[in-house]
Amino acid sequence: MSSATTTSADEFPTTMAGFGYHFNEQGELRSREGEKFVFEVRKGDVQYNQKHYEALGERITEYVYEILEKECSLIRAAIPVDAGDGEPESCVYHSEDLETNDGRLMVLINGSGVVRAGQWARRLIINENLASGTQIPYIKRAMGGGCSVLVLNTNENFVVRDGKFVNIRGSGTPEEHAHYVFEHVVAKSPAREVFVVGHSYGGNIVISLAMQQGVAYSRITKVALTDSSHSLYSLAPEGVDVDIGKWMAERTVNWVTSEAKVGTVVERHDGLRTLSAGVMVHEKTSHTAFDGVFDFFADDTWQPPKPCGAPDKSDSERTPKEDPVVEAPPLAKDAEEPSVEVSVAAMSLEEPPVKEPCAEEPSVKEPCAEEPPIKEPSAEEPPIKPPIKESPVQEDVST
Repeated sequence: MSSATTTSADEFPTTMAGFGYHFNEQGELRSREGEKFVFEVRKGDVQYNQKHYEALGERITEYVYEILEKECSLIRAAIPVDAGDGEPESCVYHSEDLETNDGRLMVLINGSGVVRAGQWARRLIINENLASGTQIPYIKRAMGGGCSVLVLNTNENFVVRDGKFVNIRGSGTPEEHAHYVFEHVVAKSPAREVFVVGHSYGGNIVISLAMQQGVAYSRITKVALTDSSHSLYSLAPEGVDVDIGKWMAERTVNWVTSEAKVGTVVERHDGLRTLSAGVMVHEKTSHTAFDGVFDFFADDTWQPPKPCGAPDKSDSERTPKEDPVVEAPPLAKDAEEPSVEVSVAAMSLEEPPVKEPCAEEPSVKEPCAEEPPIKEPSAEEPPIKPPIKESPVQEDVST
């Protein structure tokens, strides 16, 4: 009989070192012996191995938070902003100049699932490196270019106390978290322009923000999406005064999975400019679109795409993809445990000029079939929904 049925979180170490892992100078997760991550620590015991993986993931979340504070010099701010003693809290991270920088503010929104502030995809962090799986390169480049930065934490929606789910005020769902942060944190920023980067389900959250009114929302001037799972048709309810499709088309570029070269126009019919991310792996799109995103934000001459025909609902609706747990990681390079420095330069990509996806110019159609990602059993599934009807937890296990 498997002993995994009695496994509890208390069985696992409370530090990465306790698990026998560290990040080397290249930002790669390695064992003390310099070996890559191994999912199966107990042969044949799937439940134990899964819980072991999830517990290690919690330690990695803490490690990324530490980098945000120590290397990126971000400030951790409690959500809700007026939380009382003992009240459940989430957090966001922002640059020190959030309330003084009157230029540009970059807001980073991750996908759904287990990822927390500062992360794009846990499996990339574990199996590849910090540069591809975290938002650290985006943060450093934005701050280096004079932008203030705000990192949302949309998936931390509740805590468990005495075996019961307790929602976090202002963060009961990813959308509620984003609205609360815009109204209580972004509202304090004097930035004239707000740039948003949203991965996967982050696109749905951007549309939810577009439905709102007020100064904090009206300052969103550019939106960069990476393989967004949004649908303009299902998220614009009757009675909303904002033309969501027009609002998105005027300020959005979406980098999607495609075999075409990064930056190549990809034919879609949802009215948005759509470019290839140069990869067929959903969770890697934020990494490969990196240079293109910053070129887009720096382009003051950018214009929305010209209409090329009526929208096709079937083509625009996209199904959220899952972020699998484990794939074959890269070979080990360094077993030592120095301080981590993520090199933005190492991410350099050549980004071709943005093209208009109209009939007079040839475009590349996205392949019909995508390569299915490798999955380990349910490690990237989001937490069980709290049994609270008024604010259910969203499920989009893309990252």
